[in-house]
Amino acid sequence: MYENLVGLLSNNPLLLTTLLFIIFGKHLLAVVIVSVIKVASLRERRSVYTVPITKKQYMRELTASWALFLDGAVFALLLSVGAYHFTTEFSWGIFLLSYICIFLFFEFWFYITHIAMHTKWLFPIHKTHHRSRAINPLSGLQFSLSEKAILTLGSVGFIAVLSQIFAVSLHGVLLFFFVYYANSLIGHSNIEIQPSHHTSSFFGKLFTSPTYHALHHSRMNGHYGLTITLFDRLGSSVFSDYEKIHARAAQGMGLKKLSDHLNN
Repeated sequence: MYENLVGLLSNNPLLLTTLLFIIFGKHLLAVVIVSVIKVASLRERRSVYTVPITKKQYMRELTASWALFLDGAVFALLLSVGAYHFTTEFSWGIFLLSYICIFLFFEFWFYITHIAMHTKWLFPIHKTHHRSRAINPLSGLQFSLSEKAILTLGSVGFIAVLSQIFAVSLHGVLLFFFVYYANSLIGHSNIEIQPSHHTSSFFGKLFTSPTYHALHHSRMNGHYGLTITLFDRLGSSVFSDYEKIHARAAQGMGLKKLSDHLNN
């Protein structure tokens, strides 16, 4: 099994790059995003909530981030037993088909499992992640092993299933994990990077934002989607004051308390 994996990786630089990114990419992106926020003083100018975060919280989030390596471990295991059928030849058609299929399935998987983990029976699985109500990029690293296993099943596991239907583009897989990891970290940043009018645009109504997920962590009874708002809109779980809070954050007038609402 080990020899099979080494042989595959030594003969396929793109496959090796993909595996290394799945293992280390989210931590590396976290370093970049935290550095940009600090250098650009975004926390002082664009925070959704102006609630201070303690060093103890930062350390707790980093300590819990070891569970993220499950993605890479399972990907390597499935590679070694021949569970994947990839193509490394670039074709726009297969590249886009691969990415869109993985993206849409994972968005649906994330939404339904996220709602399930907010029930009293399954919330213990999700509790580790919600120890952070005032969030920052490192909050996107904090998961229990059981929750990470569920997410891994919907990403790494689904890719194995999809590759039994057609040869999945490795470029598409790499793009998916880049977007997935980056969006998770930016979504937890508590920094509104979009302009104040964003939520009234087509893309603003289709895609989530840092404000969107910051509200999920502070209120915990809505905004279950990761990248798109479609399932929340169908399930009537979008907060009515989301657009107002988004506009305030984009204008540098973040909320002072996690309990604040702007429904009036």
